Amino acid sequence: MGSTVTNAIQCVTMLPTVPIILKAKSVSTFALLDTASEVTLVKNSVVENLGVSGRIEPMEIDTVNGIGRPVMTRRVGFGAESSDGTHKFIIEEDRAVDSFNLTKRSVDLPTLVKRWPHLGDVPTHSTAIEEVSILIGQDHPAALEVFESWYESNATLNMDLDKTTIERTIGLL
Repeated sequence: MGSTVTNAIQCVTMLPTVPIILKAKSVSTFALLDTASEVTLVKNSVVENLGVSGRIEPMEIDTVNGIGRPVMTRRVGFGAESSDGTHKFIIEEDRAVDSFNLTKRSVDLPTLVKRWPHLGDVPTHSTAIEEVSILIGQDHPAALEVFESWYESNATLNMDLDKTTIERTIGLL
């Protein structure tokens, strides 16, 4: 589990961040599993640490409000795996960018575990959003695949999402 987004009525949304190892050289970092993104983006600083190069080309990145911003990107490819090494996939022809515009809010996981007892046996971690170096989008569906879900026993049938934990290919959310 990672960073949060809150709104005026103070609902908490956990951003799905997981530990990941990027290969070319081995770089441990965190990935945001971005199911709303069409493409995977990785920070240029991490690509440089990996020793990967690629062609430079422009790309327009659209946001939720529909306002696009053109940025220069680098096409890159490298391997990636879950932090326990059990799941591996290839990042091909994805885009390296200078930075992500992500929320800086965070969440106190021990407090949430007390509030949501069904999380008591689920391994959780806090991630500073600055630690996120890759946003994995829909172009890598295997990384977004759901393996298992846990629900609090009294969660409603309409899927009370604040009482849900999901295990994906590369980690627990």
